[in-house]
Amino acid sequence: MSRLVFFAVLILLVLCLSLAFLFKNEGIVSSVTSPIRSVVARVDSVVSAPFRSLDSLNEDIHDLFDTYSENKKLKKKVAELENQSEVIDSLKSENDQLNSAINVSSSITTQFSATGKVIVRSPVSWYDSLTVKLGKNNNVAKKMLALSNGGLIGVVTDVSSTTSSIALLANGSDFSIPVKISTASGDVFGILESYDSDKKCFVVSNLNSSTDINENDSVVTSGLDGDTVANIAVGSVSSVKNSSENLERVVYVAPAADFSDISYVTIVGD
Repeated sequence: MSRLVFFAVLILLVLCLSLAFLFKNEGIVSSVTSPIRSVVARVDSVVSAPFRSLDSLNEDIHDLFDTYSENKKLKKKVAELENQSEVIDSLKSENDQLNSAINVSSSITTQFSATGKVIVRSPVSWYDSLTVKLGKNNNVAKKMLALSNGGLIGVVTDVSSTTSSIALLANGSDFSIPVKISTASGDVFGILESYDSDKKCFVVSNLNSSTDINENDSVVTSGLDGDTVANIAVGSVSSVKNSSENLERVVYVAPAADFSDISYVTIVGD
C-alpha cells in the first residue's frame, strides 16, 4: 500500500515538473496553443458571420427608412412650395386686375364709378352672369355698365343693398347698347345686339352710315340711349358681313375684355 502511495506521489511530482517546464518554455506553449487558437478563431468567424450580416442588414434597413422619411418630408415641402406658388400667381393676377380696374376707373369721366370684387361666379353660368360686392349702398343702379380687364363685360341687371348681379355680354343674349365705330372716314354708329359664341365676337348692326369699316377699327360705347356711359372700350372690328344694302351690314367686334378670368369689376354710370 505504501508503494502505491509512493508511485502516485511520484507520478504527481513528474506531472507538476512537466507542467512547470512547459509554462516556462514559451516556444513549446506557443506551438501547443497556436493550433487551438487557430481552430477557435475559425469557429468564431463562422459562428459570428450570420450575426455580422444581420447587423449590416439592420443598418441598411435603418438607412432605408431614414431615406424614405427624408424623401417624404421633401415631397411635402415641394407640394407646399407648389401650392404657395399657385397662391402667389393667383394673388398676382388679382392684383394686376385690381390695378387695371383702378386705372380704368380713374380715367373715366363719369358721375359714378366704383370697383368691387367678384364674389359669386358659378361654373354652370360662367359666361352668363356674376355677382359683385357693390350694391345700393355704393349707389349702384340697374342698367349701369360693367367693365373688367380693360373693356366692357356686361350690364347691371339686379341690385341689393350690398351686391349687384351682372349679365355678361358673352352669354349671347340680346342687348341694345349703342356703340360708335371709329373709321378712317369718320364715326359710324350702331347697336351692340348680341354675342356670337362661334366667332367669339360681339354683333353690331343697325348702322347709321355706309362708310367703309375696316378690320381693327376701334369700337366704344356712344351713350346715345341716355342710360349708358359713353366712350367705354368695347373692342375692335374683327370682320364685316356685307349686304346689298350698306346699312344692313353686320359688324363683328372682338371684345377688349377677357371673359375667362374676371376678379374685379368696375361699374360706371351717369
